[in-house]
Amino acid sequence: SGSDDRTVRMWDIQTGRCVRLLIGLKCDVTCLEVSPNGRHAVAGDILGYIHVWDIGTSRLIKEIRSCLRKDTVPVYTLALSSCGQALASGGADNFVKVWDLSSPSENRGNPDFVKNDVCDLGPSGLTTEPVTQFQTKNTQLLNLFYSRRNLLMGVGKYTTQ
Repeated sequence: SGSDDRTVRMWDIQTGRCVRLLIGLKCDVTCLEVSPNGRHAVAGDILGYIHVWDIGTSRLIKEIRSCLRKDTVPVYTLALSSCGQALASGGADNFVKVWDLSSPSENRGNPDFVKNDVCDLGPSGLTTEPVTQFQTKNTQLLNLFYSRRNLLMGVGKYTTQ
């Protein structure tokens, strides 16, 4: 679960106890996803950041800034591909963005990866460029879903601008 307390909690459904507490968020959580292999948790927030944790260690390993504009654009939905390497995000900016989670930004101390990385890295090791993006014109993305064949589908709310 994610909430206004700026944490993500993982629960044992049999006992009702919190078994993992994931921290590092600066604002409210808007969406959550767990990788198909169960190793990573991903959360989007109201300021437009995406956070990736290693569930085994509870360590924050990657942050993605989903909107490069100066204003904040909430991330409303996340979807992971069946292999867990492609992350799709969508939100109030009317874009579907696909991020490469296999890029080594968690190894930000290694100077060799920056030039050859699929994504450009911004300040503090933030991934700032998606691998690809699609504009929906006037539709805010509310739900994204990958099929078993890695076809990406989305649902949104049409807005007049």
